[in-house]
Amino acid sequence: MFLMLKRKSCHPSLGCGNSLLFALLVLVWGIPVSSFAAGKGGASVDDWPQFLLGIAGGVTAHELGHVVVAGAHNYRLDHDGLSIVYHPDFRSRSERLRVASAGFQGQWLAAEIAFASGDRPGSFATGVICGHLATSLAYLVVLKNHPLGDTVSMAMASDLSVDQVASLAALPALLDLWRLAADAPPAWVPRLSLGLKGAGLAAVWSF
Repeated sequence: MFLMLKRKSCHPSLGCGNSLLFALLVLVWGIPVSSFAAGKGGASVDDWPQFLLGIAGGVTAHELGHVVVAGAHNYRLDHDGLSIVYHPDFRSRSERLRVASAGFQGQWLAAEIAFASGDRPGSFATGVICGHLATSLAYLVVLKNHPLGDTVSMAMASDLSVDQVASLAALPALLDLWRLAADAPPAWVPRLSLGLKGAGLAAVWSF
């Protein structure tokens, strides 16, 4: 249905789960999230192809985050069919943390752009946000302890446990679910979400 990007390498710090499983998790969880939001009076979906395309966009934003940051740090990228493959040999813990967390950074940016698209996100923007929420849920529940997962790689680079990393990544997503589902969320909700994302970016890039 849409192009998936996957990362593979013999290096244990790559930060990648099984791409097909990842896509299915995001799709399966993204649709109930949108239904929950509509039931609470928030964003609703009236164009399903656009919504599914938005989910694909949210997943792509996560993957492109890894690609952009890896490339910016001069790690080699290759192509293997429809896959984007890179083989980093991390020179420091800080570079490992930046590349491993880049997926979350990418989806945060995409979600904020989607929220800013209007007072009530349309079908495509709702899909992008649901892709972000479902990705966060996947890394909190299923992919958290995957040996090649982003959260494991981030924990390896930082002084935090995998549970702490997953929880910190989930906090903005919970607030964004509130933003998506509520008809008129309190003003502090989007501000706190932005603040947490900004604090996360500052922590990663100053590490």
